[in-house]
Amino acid sequence: MNEKRLLAAVALIGAALGAHAAVAADWKLVKEMSTVGFTAEQQGSRFNGRFATFDATVSFDPAAPDKGSIVGVVETASVNTRDHDRDAALKDADWFDSANFAAARFESEHIMKLADGSYEASGQLDLKGTKNEITPEKMDIMLTSSDDMKLKAVLDILQSKLHRRGIDLKALTINDPETAGGGLLRQKITLQDGVPMEKAKEIVRLIKDSKIRVQASIQEKQVRVTGKNRDDLQAVIALLKAKDLGIALQFTNYRST
Repeated sequence: MNEKRLLAAVALIGAALGAHAAVAADWKLVKEMSTVGFTAEQQGSRFNGRFATFDATVSFDPAAPDKGSIVGVVETASVNTRDHDRDAALKDADWFDSANFAAARFESEHIMKLADGSYEASGQLDLKGTKNEITPEKMDIMLTSSDDMKLKAVLDILQSKLHRRGIDLKALTINDPETAGGGLLRQKITLQDGVPMEKAKEIVRLIKDSKIRVQASIQEKQVRVTGKNRDDLQAVIALLKAKDLGIALQFTNYRST
């Protein structure tokens, strides 16, 4: 079977928030100014596509985005990748199965404002009768989907979102998928909480072996480095950035008082 992944099932969010406000919290979708798109992968090659027929209901207040809601629906048979043969294949059972599942539905659970001033919604995507979820649980993120292919697609979406926010993907520990109730699969992603002890010891050893004139010590989940010369501290940062330690590192400079 050809490898295929649906990486970003919909840009329903972009379509919905590209609407014009009718009243303070209720928004009207302006379809000619909106786009619903996706990115997919087949046999290692990525391609982009759009859905020509879609609609959305939006309740949104920029001053309180977390209280808003978005429900968007696309007609899967309206897919357009500018390739007639590929579009026909996408409507088949291996992909959107448009004959049996005419629509895909997205319902937001959380809307947040990003650093660039745009907004991003996360929630449930009902595709081919199954729900695909990304659920935060303290220092873990739980992914849920109906099969391995969709689960990989949800993971790709998560990694893409984190990367766009400047989060080092080395901060993720990706556990193996496991079966869940209702015939679903779930996968736990654990977020790095500080510097693990074994890695902290390795960092201290690297610094000592470098002969840079600084002192390194482990303090709880951090490695504290002190020195009389700022250039020495910068040299330590450069040293650690050059090493592949397999974890995400964050460097914070403190001035002496």
